[in-house]
Amino acid sequence: AEAALLLGKVLAERRQWQEALAQLDAAAAKGARLPRGLREEVERQLRRKVQDAEEHRARVAARERGEVRALRQEARRLRSESAVLEQQLEDLEKRVRMWSNATAVVAGSAAALLMAAMLFGGPSAEPESVASTAVVEAPVASAPTAAPAEPAAVSTPAAPVVAAPVETPAAKPAAVATPSVVPEEPAGTVVHTVKKGETLGHIARQYYGKSSQWKPILEANRDVLPSASKLQPGMKLKVPR
Repeated sequence: AEAALLLGKVLAERRQWQEALAQLDAAAAKGARLPRGLREEVERQLRRKVQDAEEHRARVAARERGEVRALRQEARRLRSESAVLEQQLEDLEKRVRMWSNATAVVAGSAAALLMAAMLFGGPSAEPESVASTAVVEAPVASAPTAAPAEPAAVSTPAAPVVAAPVETPAAKPAAVATPSVVPEEPAGTVVHTVKKGETLGHIARQYYGKSSQWKPILEANRDVLPSASKLQPGMKLKVPR
């Protein structure tokens, strides 16, 4: 009993209240007389210790609950930001696809226009070609009207012999007026003067409406143009009508 009582006092000094209370109860059960108020003080300290432990656990639990709430709020915020970023990423991907398609369309259109320009030539040469056609056709159209006039003047020498020498000098200026345009060309042929930058395809499009009809022009001018690559500015070509 004395040993249990002594051990209980030692444990109480060490603030081991639960073990001290057990030893004091054992000493009292064995007949030892406990100091007055010792057991009550040990019980009071034990209750305080238990209360402090519960309060500590409550504070820890509250802090943990606060941290959990903060983490949940942070997780919700991050999820909302992630959703916004995903939406922005989808919009950017749509824009990239749209601009890629637009770029492909523009590139294809530019390539098609370039190929058309290389195959058919520029449209700016068309007015000049039409103007040159009008200029060339003007003397050609007037030449046939002048040609019949010459035989009319020559047919008069059926009159007296004295009139023939007088009529002949008057007919010479008419022959000089149109020496190199039409007299030697067959009917239905137009003489075209080649301009700089023109090809047989351009000339065929001017007269026939199709640039692929250039072979008849080449065949009609074999004497001055052995091949289409020999075409030079200033050449006079016969264009069959």
